Amino acid sequence: MNAPTRLLIPLQTALLLALAAGSGNCDVDGQISWLHPRPTAGNIYSMHWLSTTHGWLVSSLGDVLETLDGGQSFQAAEIPVFLEHRDIFFLDENRGWIASDYGHLYETTDGGETWICTIISSDDMLAVEFLDDTYGTVVGENNLILRTNDGGATWTPQGSPVSGHWRDVHFADWLTGWVVGSAGIVYTNSAGAFWELQAAGNYYGLDFLDDSTGWAVGAGGIVSHTIDGGQSWSHVSLGDYYLSQVDFWSASEGWISGEGYVSSGICLAYHTTDGGLSWDSDIFPSPFPGEYGFDNGYEIVAVGPGQAYWSGNDGLLWATDDGAASWEMLTEVASPDDVFDVYFIDTMRGWAASGDYVI
Repeated sequence: MNAPTRLLIPLQTALLLALAAGSGNCDVDGQISWLHPRPTAGNIYSMHWLSTTHGWLVSSLGDVLETLDGGQSFQAAEIPVFLEHRDIFFLDENRGWIASDYGHLYETTDGGETWICTIISSDDMLAVEFLDDTYGTVVGENNLILRTNDGGATWTPQGSPVSGHWRDVHFADWLTGWVVGSAGIVYTNSAGAFWELQAAGNYYGLDFLDDSTGWAVGAGGIVSHTIDGGQSWSHVSLGDYYLSQVDFWSASEGWISGEGYVSSGICLAYHTTDGGLSWDSDIFPSPFPGEYGFDNGYEIVAVGPGQAYWSGNDGLLWATDDGAASWEMLTEVASPDDVFDVYFIDTMRGWAASGDYVI
């Protein structure tokens, strides 16, 4: 990895920066750039980018922000109810949804010109996913799993066999899907008419490479893997850590981010090049150990062979382009705001977001 020429930016004063994945190196000169001063005081929990210029961000303080110029400027959507927005998902330029606290689901059909709120539960929603303009799913706290087959006009509660806080969802088609959370992995192949518990445990992240091959990760270092569409799962434990997110670039290469709560000041990642048969641990020290808390890992995104971005608290963002042989820190000023979301629109262009900034 080449030694980078660094662009130093105080995290407390910058909100939007742009990342570009390196081509054989992680030089940040000209590839990481400040775009916009902070337009929000809330933590930016989720982003959705429709192109390299058009993106949406939502925050913990009810902000809904749109940019049409890649982040040079933002416009705030007019949503009167002050709620914590957890997840945003766009199907195309016109149709999008925001999952919020207290069962508030916001929908736009005109590209964000107007947002319609429907209260579909009393519980906080954590994730929303739509397959098309007809079939969608939201999941959240207190055993919340709701599905629609009419574009959101009506929502049907799902009868999960176990009760938990559901954090992530993936449907391969209308019939077949998985939800993970504090009670394990639950599965349906009947559009939600019947659900079964496939694995017990406390899961945080879920990633399917295709309809057959998927991974789920969680507390106790649990890594669960299926190659038959969830008919069966194999399980390994990578140690006494919380594993928060998993992302596979190919059938052989994948990454996991973890929370280093066992030892403050430790950033934790795992990497496999054999489809999860074995995992190498990548532990790299935080430059700000204990300054704002433990150095938990939140998001990890694979952007190419051997290339990944890791985000965590203390404003940390790390990158590798050599299969984790080395890591380069892209942010150099400690921040009390965590980097919650990383989003790449293609193999070259991406963003990372927290309470104070988006990179």
